[in-house]
Amino acid sequence: ASFNVAGGSLNDDDLELWLKRGDVAIPVPGASGSGASGSGGSVFSSSSFFENNTTTTNNNNTNNPNAAAAAAAERGSSPLSSSPNLVSTCADVVVVGLQECFNTMSPHNYTAMTGILQSHFAANVTPNNSNNDATKLPSTSSNSPLEYVADASSGHTRLSMRQMVFVRKDRLRVEAVGKDALTAGGLFKGCLASFLTVADAAGRRSHFVFANIHAPSGENRADDRNAAINRVKQRLKDVAGDTYDDATVFVFGDLNYRTNASLNLELAPLSPSKVKDLAEAGEFALLASVDELLPQLDAGGCLEGFETPPCDFMPTSKMEKRPGFYYVNSRLPSFTDRVVWRASADAPEKEQKRETSHDDDKAADDGAPAEFARLTVTCCEYEAVGQVASSDHKPLRAVFVLRPVRETPATPTPVPE
Repeated sequence: ASFNVAGGSLNDDDLELWLKRGDVAIPVPGASGSGASGSGGSVFSSSSFFENNTTTTNNNNTNNPNAAAAAAAERGSSPLSSSPNLVSTCADVVVVGLQECFNTMSPHNYTAMTGILQSHFAANVTPNNSNNDATKLPSTSSNSPLEYVADASSGHTRLSMRQMVFVRKDRLRVEAVGKDALTAGGLFKGCLASFLTVADAAGRRSHFVFANIHAPSGENRADDRNAAINRVKQRLKDVAGDTYDDATVFVFGDLNYRTNASLNLELAPLSPSKVKDLAEAGEFALLASVDELLPQLDAGGCLEGFETPPCDFMPTSKMEKRPGFYYVNSRLPSFTDRVVWRASADAPEKEQKRETSHDDDKAADDGAPAEFARLTVTCCEYEAVGQVASSDHKPLRAVFVLRPVRETPATPTPVPE
């Protein structure tokens, strides 16, 4: 979940509209009723009890007469839009990224945000063992299944950013955590990153990287944004080490990619009112054809190998500060706030190796080492929350279901006669 607060504050009503206390409704084929076992995530869901595989699909609108729009639409992975059943549950992992959340005129708002978000999720709090986080919270206990993971969460006043990680400890065991901060693309732009290794009830271990980015702003600065993201990616690899290639990586935040008419001259000239009219008419494939982000998912782009769902909602910037989607007239409305990912199932292949647990009590029930699980990622919800009116951006919310890839043994075990 991502929100450029634009120096404002968070209140309970906005959080309820945006984060929904971590509650999600996810499609589960074959499940029935609210009692079915399921798990969802905002931004991420570990489906530790799901056994069937899920593959993401591309939105290929062959009837679109505009070739540029059709090509742009193909770059997005469509959210999972239909399923025989929906299961309501609390997310297994919640990651919240904030940008422009430090205001020198109201510094107390920044320091209060950790407590406000923790209270919103009614989360337990684990002690923060680091010495460099300005916000230290004591251990607390509640009835919420979510626990705030302080050692994977961070804030940075100069970058004016904060990232908070919550995990359902009743379903996932946190085995390793880390965090990092990086300036990229300017003195006040950069990234907060969280590194997480978790194991599910079956003993399957998975690595995750969550990178909350505020990229360089401004028109005609796509190259600067690309360079900043390349620098962030290199830093993530350096910090994560060998686990990066095995990790599912989420990059999100105010990536600042703009609506750029030069990408599809058939739409030129573009005005703020024309962009808004196209969005209100549901012409999202046409808007995708002038979206600076999507070409970066192609070969040679700074996000090659990553996916993103189509933006089938109104652009998130730049807004008037009131409910609904009312844009300032000085800029083309743009989908600046985004979520992209690379599933570990799609990560570069390398020599298979079996990981071992850190200690005996972290091993599987049969005493065997924990199994490393590569995961598929399916987006089942992606939306901008128009009713939040405290910023010139609209907050973004995405829900994902992650499932382990099942590997079939090369040689079946013979059945005794």
